[in-house]
Amino acid sequence: MSQGWIKDAISIYREGWYSARQLSYRQGEASCLQSLAEAYFCLGDVEKAKKYNKQSVK
Repeated sequence: MSQGWIKDAISIYREGWYSARQLSYRQGEASCLQSLAEAYFCLGDVEKAKKYNKQSVK
């Protein structure tokens, strides 16, 4: 059940990331990317977690 919630959260964070990119809101982008990294880490996908974490730092 919690995996479903995490996957739902990933969809929401992706939408937020897309919106932040469209608005050129860099802090919002970084926040969404970090949240995506944490969500993927919770699912056990360390590679995607690292990818989004690195993007959030940029």
